[in-house]
Amino acid sequence: MTGAPGPPAQRSAALAWVPGGALLVALAVALAPVPPRAAAWLADLSAWSGAPASGLQQAVVIDLDEASLQGLRAELGSWPYGRDAYVPVVRYLQGAGARVVAFNLLFADPRPGDATLAPLLGPGSHVVLAAAGQRSGSASESAVRPGRNALAPRALQGAAAFAWPALVWPTETLRAAARDGVGVISAPLDADGVLRRLPVLHREAQTLVPALPVAALLAAQPGAALSFDATSDRYRAGQYTWAVDNEGNFRVPLPESAGAVASLPFADVYRAATGRGDSAALRAKLRGRAVFIGSTAAGGDSVPTPRGMLSGTELQALAYAALASGSVPQPAGAALTALLLALALVPAAGTAWRGRPTLAWHLGALLLTAAVLLAAGLAMATHWHVDVPLAGCATVLAAGLALTALAHARAVRAAQRQLDIERAGAAAAARAKNEFLANVSHEIRTPLSAMLGISELLAESPLHEEQRAQLEVLRNAGGNLAALINDLLDLARIDAGRLALDVEPFELRPLLLRQMALVSVGAERKGLRLTLDVADNLPAWVRGDAKRLGQVLLNLLGNAVKFTREGGITVVVRRDVSPGAASDSAHFEVRDTGMGIAPAQRDKIFEPFTQADSSVTREFGGSGLGLTITQRLVLLMGGRIDVQSQQGVGSAFSFTARLPATAAAVAVAAAPAPAVRRGLRILLAEDQPANIYLVQAMLRDGEHAIDVVGNGQEAIERWRDGHYDVLLMDLQMPLRDGLSATREIRRLEAASGRPPTPVLALSANAFDSDVAQSLAAGCNAHLSKPFSKAELLNALGHHAGTPATAGGPTATELAPALAQLARTSGFDVPLALQRLGGDQRLYSKVLGQALIALEVWRERFVLACEAHDMVTAQRAAHDLKSMAATLGAQSLSLAALGLEAALREGRPRADAEAAASSALETALPALRRAVASAGPGLP
Repeated sequence: MTGAPGPPAQRSAALAWVPGGALLVALAVALAPVPPRAAAWLADLSAWSGAPASGLQQAVVIDLDEASLQGLRAELGSWPYGRDAYVPVVRYLQGAGARVVAFNLLFADPRPGDATLAPLLGPGSHVVLAAAGQRSGSASESAVRPGRNALAPRALQGAAAFAWPALVWPTETLRAAARDGVGVISAPLDADGVLRRLPVLHREAQTLVPALPVAALLAAQPGAALSFDATSDRYRAGQYTWAVDNEGNFRVPLPESAGAVASLPFADVYRAATGRGDSAALRAKLRGRAVFIGSTAAGGDSVPTPRGMLSGTELQALAYAALASGSVPQPAGAALTALLLALALVPAAGTAWRGRPTLAWHLGALLLTAAVLLAAGLAMATHWHVDVPLAGCATVLAAGLALTALAHARAVRAAQRQLDIERAGAAAAARAKNEFLANVSHEIRTPLSAMLGISELLAESPLHEEQRAQLEVLRNAGGNLAALINDLLDLARIDAGRLALDVEPFELRPLLLRQMALVSVGAERKGLRLTLDVADNLPAWVRGDAKRLGQVLLNLLGNAVKFTREGGITVVVRRDVSPGAASDSAHFEVRDTGMGIAPAQRDKIFEPFTQADSSVTREFGGSGLGLTITQRLVLLMGGRIDVQSQQGVGSAFSFTARLPATAAAVAVAAAPAPAVRRGLRILLAEDQPANIYLVQAMLRDGEHAIDVVGNGQEAIERWRDGHYDVLLMDLQMPLRDGLSATREIRRLEAASGRPPTPVLALSANAFDSDVAQSLAAGCNAHLSKPFSKAELLNALGHHAGTPATAGGPTATELAPALAQLARTSGFDVPLALQRLGGDQRLYSKVLGQALIALEVWRERFVLACEAHDMVTAQRAAHDLKSMAATLGAQSLSLAALGLEAALREGRPRADAEAAASSALETALPALRRAVASAGPGLP
């Protein structure tokens, strides 16, 4: 897709609405509240910044874990303990230099020892007790009495507090002693059940109580008070300040895993406090730190956080450490927010600057920008404790992507309109090209038809050796030119998408044998071995286009024979087991020991009119279209083609094709066309003298009366005046073409009730569409120039012939016998009949004579081998190959070819002899049944 027209500045201005729109969307979203789920996700992302290591040194946890409870059971009894159990611990901690002692234990019920513990509480004691919030209930009477509010309302004016219906306080004795040293340990969870923030203040009726970490921070600073600045949403507690959100909460930076805060078993501290384990090392761990005492053994102390489950005591210690170290995340200032939003606008601004709304480029820029923003956010949260406005940045990025997608869609629609215009022009050019190709094909085929036809007639006349050699050169040149034209037509059909596969059931192995038989003569002439290796697990019958599969195989086999001077060619067929291959896909490989292909040339051999080396064309000839057509046919069959080659060693062409297994079809040998009746009255409509002479010469032996006209209009008039057995109609003639003349003749026949006269179209136009047009106009058949004499006689026999003469088995009588033989694996009866001109009677005679020779072949061959007469043995193998090929016994013929090659080259013959003997023993019963079924017509 091309960019919008115009200079870059104009294109940039045309897309300036992309970054502008993204910024407006971001501002609109900024004014609206962030959805809870989005806010939680962004908070979790920030939580991964982790708590700073320096802050974690501010606090230590003393854990009443299960081991401590078990170890102290003999001294203190079952837990919960009396309050006097904590008295030596508090004294010890105060003596060890602990900055503050905070109990994450709720002393709500009166217990023995309350009076003993109470004197250790109060102002200057640096001891804080815990209160807890209740979801239901009413405020206690003592909570609203004057003098019970530890926090000055005026200093906290405008501060938000989390309101509880009621608070659970320490016992009256302990609360009265603690006075201001009480903090709330409860904290509200978010809607998804995760704790992300802690309130600074809790409210019970008119009483404001700080959270336990805040109370500990105040207790560590005698005389310090808590105040709030509503203009900046910041709290101050003595020397410490921190910011909160609109709801009065602060976020606690969390470590990567639980246990980041130092923890001591309660039993160790208790024993040290009672004089049984005190040490300088233990006191060093406590000195100058806030000590939080809690229990992980009691159950229910775990708190879900974005980092996983943490103990409530560790969470309180982490919150205190964050407040004391100044690592509570602070909101980004206006300047930093503007800078980050400007960075988030980079992808959208880049799209406008480039002037092309390319989604791939924009997405890449977006991912890069998002990575930079995320890294910056994590760095700021970790090192500077600043909350980056990721929500606004994400909104800008998303809005920019959406607007770029909209601009891209508009550009695609505009480009699609342009493509439609160009496609219409290309279609017109393609039509012109096809018309040109058809015209060129017609102009070449017309004289080529005459050249090949005359050479065919000359071949039937007596010629001396030099003339016959010259004629052979002429015929080969004409055949090569005809093959080139057919290749061009095939390529044009494929490129135009007009080559459809003719999918029918066929037998796979006979097809392989037939294609190998077609190149066996050339291979034998060069002394090359032909080997076929077909996997046993392949189905015998498959569905596919046998003609096109055979064309691919023949192209590859022909190239292998052409470019191989010695050695052999092997065809291997297996199931395709490559990754992702369909279960009905077959893998074909044609290996040769030829000249090989240079690595630099392998990618070029599939290009039209290209061969690996220009010297190849000079030495071997060829148009360079065979592999191009082969590749495209393989793609059409749902497969792929590949080549592995090494110069001087050989090549291996492999391809795959979808060939689903199918039930065996009944292969009935087609009956040959009836013989052409002598003395036919034929009307030939043709304007080229060479073609007129050719048709007359081809039909000279039939004593036919041939009238000739030069255009379609004369053909109509001559047909109206005379009675003809058949019309031979050229399609391109002056005044009136053959198609319109045929349509007029069919109209006149229908109007007058005259019996239809067979019309055979003769044309150099050979596209499938040309054949379809001929049949649609009323022609009975379409012969493409150049056609052979046999093709012309065959068409006349079908449409103006007579039944075959008596004197032997008829086609009807022979069909069951041949059908039975055709169904036998390894036989290709249609190919054998084709070689005999479709004469079933002749085939029956050959079958009878060959069976006599095949019955004694084994004995003849063994006697020659025992007498060490290798010349006779080789001749016997050659005879076996020839007889089998004549009968269409492809498996036997191929095995005999291998035996003959082994004898000729002096190689060990045991395997080849065994293969030939096995193939013969398999073929003989089928031949005997065919002879018996054919009846007395055989000699």
